[in-house]
Amino acid sequence: MDERDEPLPFLELGLESESEAPSQRTVTDSAGRFTFPNPPIGTCRLTITDDPSPVESTMSVEIPEERPEAGLDLGDVRASRGDWYATGWVESPTGEPLPGIDVTCRQANGEAWARGTTGDAGRFWIGLDASTFGYASRTHPLSVRVYVQGSEPVEATVPGPPVRLVAQQGLRTTTFHFVDPDGAPLASGEVDFSYRSMRFGQPGWRLPIQHGEVQLDLPGGHVPPLTLLVRKARDGSDRAMLAGWVETLDVTGSELVEVRVPRGRTLRGSVKDPEGAAVSALRVSVRLGAAGKKSWGERVAYTDGDGRFELDGLPSVPLTLAPQSDAWLLEAAPSVTIPSDQGEVLLRVRRPRRLEVTVTGPDGAPLPNAWVRAQLVDDVDARPIASGRTNEAGMVTLHGLPHLPLLIACASGSATELAYRQTHPLRVEAGDTAHVVMELAASPEVAYWLRQAVWAHDGSSRSGGRRQR
Repeated sequence: MDERDEPLPFLELGLESESEAPSQRTVTDSAGRFTFPNPPIGTCRLTITDDPSPVESTMSVEIPEERPEAGLDLGDVRASRGDWYATGWVESPTGEPLPGIDVTCRQANGEAWARGTTGDAGRFWIGLDASTFGYASRTHPLSVRVYVQGSEPVEATVPGPPVRLVAQQGLRTTTFHFVDPDGAPLASGEVDFSYRSMRFGQPGWRLPIQHGEVQLDLPGGHVPPLTLLVRKARDGSDRAMLAGWVETLDVTGSELVEVRVPRGRTLRGSVKDPEGAAVSALRVSVRLGAAGKKSWGERVAYTDGDGRFELDGLPSVPLTLAPQSDAWLLEAAPSVTIPSDQGEVLLRVRRPRRLEVTVTGPDGAPLPNAWVRAQLVDDVDARPIASGRTNEAGMVTLHGLPHLPLLIACASGSATELAYRQTHPLRVEAGDTAHVVMELAASPEVAYWLRQAVWAHDGSSRSGGRRQR
């Protein structure tokens, strides 16, 4: 049993004698019980012989020369289970353990995490790399999906109890023919298969498309609707098909299924600086949708040595492009929208500007700890693109600003927070302006009541107040 008093089924144990007697092996049953029929006499060592083993236990056992007729009861053997293993067993629909079955463990986002194969008793231990996920403990376990091909995944927790998987018998092979709109087979690609009952985006199986075909073993009886997600694919002329295309099919009783995949759109572009020189190694974000509208996803491309980039497999929708870099910004706007019928684009970028802001009071004295923020003049949502607080000299430098008209707003953050206010944001035109001075006006005098509470050591309190300006 483990430290949670849960039995450890299908665990291989070894009994090794300190003498020259041969060691013995056995396997725990589904209730975690085990028996050594003829143990050697003397001092023996009981160990777990799984390799690799997610549990650790070694104990010394003294086998008397005169064995009891009822056998020697060792009681409950405690084993310490490793925290980062998905454990369980695979059996047939009639309850028979199935050895040699491939088992896959997937993360919450559907990516394959680790794989394992069942042993002679149908059991599996799938080790997970703890460095690939965040904090997990017995009170906050990690949720994973464990499955065998042809069956829906089973939810498991790590750490957690073993899970039972039932492998379907009577599987049949279904061949999927992936073709382009003209009916020609696709040359290559990658597709995810999942049952419609699974959460969207959680692939059950990820398989390659080879010469237009994918073969999948499915149960011979009724099959739930199957969802296909074509992650990427190319036709015989090396043209990209629509990436991320989804189709749900009823494949019950079908041995051959044709899947017609639409072609995708290709976008080519180049990035240049104000002098016309190519900008290389620049990350360009491509959002599926117009600027300010709902996005259906994002793709990323990098410029080559000539400043060019290319993305294929895109849908025929407007695209929003923007460089993702602290060193470069678009000249005319934070982003640019490309119509659905445009295939070439030229992006002009330049280095971002810096702006030093000095904040003073009506008497010209610097105001430290004042909050300064910048926004675009044309942004109706008034989203800040840079912000910061002034230092002791009343100065702050805003970095990464575009060469566009800006509005600079300021609020006093000093100890006399209510003493100063800004009447209107300061407009800074596009250009080479590097320093501006903002003078905050004196706020109208406001009288308010400050209530105070004083707590004594005995827990009692007395309250009072004072009028303040």
